[in-house]
Amino acid sequence: MRNSFFLVSTIALVALMHIRIVDAAAVPSIWSIFCKNGAKHPATRYACFESQEGKANYRSEDLHDAAVVYNPSNPNQFLVVLEEDQASATLTTPQYTLKVYGYLQEPDNCINFELFSHNDQLTVESSAYCQSYPAPQII
Repeated sequence: MRNSFFLVSTIALVALMHIRIVDAAAVPSIWSIFCKNGAKHPATRYACFESQEGKANYRSEDLHDAAVVYNPSNPNQFLVVLEEDQASATLTTPQYTLKVYGYLQEPDNCINFELFSHNDQLTVESSAYCQSYPAPQII
């Protein structure tokens, strides 16, 4: 699993460098590869999200064996890659905190996540992202 995590991270970095050099239309983004048209990459533990209230931000200490990759053409769309079961990531938007966990739910290898409101710290949504699903919306 560590190899998959590092492979995806390396691919993401290389793709981002190429997008800066080459016309963005000529190089597919990591978002497109992993999050569009029911794409499935069973060897990789990841979840796709889209924020309706702006870019989701994070602090480095809020990523535990995880990486966040933004869609270069739309930073409101992002991919969270998790290395192992104990991995986690916490991101924030103006209204919500998103927590993503590395534990895979069988049989579809879905990734658990929770969405908390900043106003009352109540869980707004507790769900799972499966690779064949469209990206959950953070509204």
